Amino acid sequence: MKKKQRINTQVRQWLCWLCCLYTMGCINKQKEIQRLPLLSMEALEKAKEYTSLEEALKQPEKVYKLKLQESLEEIPVGVWQLVNLQELDLQYNYLETLPDELSQLQSLQKLYLNDNELKKLPTSLEKLKNLRFLDLEDNPALDYAQAFEVLANMPQLKELDLQNNKLTRLSQAFLKLKHIERLVLDNNKTLDLSQAFGVLAQLPKLTRLELDYNELNALPANTKQLTKLEYLSLQYNKFEAFPMVLTQLTQLDSLDVYENKIASLPKEIGQMTQLKYLDVGWNQLTDLPKEFYQLKQLRHLNLSTNEITVLSEELANFNQLQYLDADDMSLESIPQALWQLKSLKDLSLDGGTVGQIPEEIANLQNLELLKIEGANYGDKYDLPKGLFKLTNLRELRLGAYPLATLPVAIAQLKKLEVLDLSSTNANVIQSKGLWQLTNLKKLDISKNICQKIPEAITNLKKLESLHLEENMLKTLPAGLWQLTNLNELYLNDNELTTLPGGIGQLKKLEVLGLQNNQLEALPVQIYELSALYSLSMATNNISQLSPKIANWRDLYYFSCEDNPLKELDQSFLLLKKLEDVSVSANVWNSLENKIDQLTKLTTIHVKGDSTVVLNIDFKRLAKLNALKSLTLSGCGLESISEDISQLEYLRELGLAQNRLTSLPVSMRKMASLQELILYENPISKDTLEAIKARLPKVEISADE
Repeated sequence: MKKKQRINTQVRQWLCWLCCLYTMGCINKQKEIQRLPLLSMEALEKAKEYTSLEEALKQPEKVYKLKLQESLEEIPVGVWQLVNLQELDLQYNYLETLPDELSQLQSLQKLYLNDNELKKLPTSLEKLKNLRFLDLEDNPALDYAQAFEVLANMPQLKELDLQNNKLTRLSQAFLKLKHIERLVLDNNKTLDLSQAFGVLAQLPKLTRLELDYNELNALPANTKQLTKLEYLSLQYNKFEAFPMVLTQLTQLDSLDVYENKIASLPKEIGQMTQLKYLDVGWNQLTDLPKEFYQLKQLRHLNLSTNEITVLSEELANFNQLQYLDADDMSLESIPQALWQLKSLKDLSLDGGTVGQIPEEIANLQNLELLKIEGANYGDKYDLPKGLFKLTNLRELRLGAYPLATLPVAIAQLKKLEVLDLSSTNANVIQSKGLWQLTNLKKLDISKNICQKIPEAITNLKKLESLHLEENMLKTLPAGLWQLTNLNELYLNDNELTTLPGGIGQLKKLEVLGLQNNQLEALPVQIYELSALYSLSMATNNISQLSPKIANWRDLYYFSCEDNPLKELDQSFLLLKKLEDVSVSANVWNSLENKIDQLTKLTTIHVKGDSTVVLNIDFKRLAKLNALKSLTLSGCGLESISEDISQLEYLRELGLAQNRLTSLPVSMRKMASLQELILYENPISKDTLEAIKARLPKVEISADE
């Protein structure tokens, strides 16, 4: 026994020595890494984002962006080696504290900590001298008085996101955030807005404020004290009248009241002559006051999804307008003045109102995006010659616009990168001009009753996204497999019986839609698509998948329900990045006893079969800390185990089309549950009322 103890002691000593050597090596290596200059916000946005720390550590000096959503309870120590890291995304984890080592990331400009369980912010955060943006969304347990004291000592911090934190007041400590320029307070429905505005009015640099999803129907009188505001967002609230106090904000040049219930705009809106950006889409407007047309500085205007019947010819006043969305309205006609707005770059109109596109569209020479979708049933229109003179056009969306034909002249739009011809029913694939658009990156010809795609598709070498769904395709052209830049391919809802092996040549393919075909097998070459991120193969006749599915190591979404698959090979459990799966009861039963190995799963959907008894172990599912949504539909369930209460992080639970007559009392412990779906279950009215009483904060959908 003593000899064994001596050996164990020696082993521990050696392990300790090796750890020291490794740590010293890491420290020396970190010293060797050269710190690189800070990127601009625009360059940082375009920088490569790493989602694996293991991958990032292969070249730590070249990593600018890292995203880790792995149900983390603490930040891995390897992160501190990324000395040039400038954006760190740690959202959707279970962090309660932040280590002092975070301050080593001196180049950090953006830090996402939303949807965690933080209690306090460490003072070491103050050492991040380049941090400009901090997201603390959905951390309701955070001591905000303490947090604001820390943030007050970070004068470089310009943007702060505090949405969805159940704030009721802004403490006096918030007054110390003199440097904040942009503040997000979305979805804080209990916030005392008058008190908050009294505090915010004292922040000299605050110019951007966002108050979306707050169920607001009025603004307090002291809103007028926010004299520095330049941008205000009030989307998704409950305003029925335009807040008149806004007309007193003389610096406001951007106002967004999208999706409210505003019935009219006051004539006083004409006083807001400094407005450059105005979004009143998805309201209940029926007309516009004549004073509205005095807003001559407008660059961006969204009027979509209202009941406005007339646009005045005074639209000509908006000669600086670059963006106009007048889609989905009740316009009787399009004013001629619109075709004279020569600064327009982005235009969206309702095809039913436009009807035949006029030749005057040629006046809009700066147009880069044109969207005219939908039209009156039975109409057929030719595209005007003037359209083909818009040589700066990069995006043309004509979905459900009833084309008579697609002329060869479409080839004159040489800069076109996005073309949507879905539901046009114009036999568009026969247009020779379509296949000459060699700069296309996205093409949508779905819902066009196409029976065959011509080989000329091989000309579109730059194509990245191709929509062929909801046609009548029985075969696919060989030229399709030469489009090696494709990363999205949608073939769902066709009549395919086989998928050619050529698909293995699409090495960049990330999204593949195959559902609702007649496929009996997948070609072996499909397992070579190592970049695959999303695969839907539901509703086919596929009975077997190869163990090579493990090659899809980046797979995030997978659905295979409504196939005669009886099981999936255990190699499926090697897909460690899977977050969303949709399977049949048979397949679920083949994986259920090891499903907790897929630790990133956030969404599980099991579609039942009357011939299969579903095995479900809620204790095992409880090990999946990331699980937010669980659907067990049509599974013949007659009861639910009390163990379901262990799914403490679950937000959505779907139990439709079962045989449930009650639910366990223990579900009241599921503090995170927000939505419960019980349609098509034999639950009595009294039992349903009892369930609602036990779960007062849960939105319950059931047969009444």
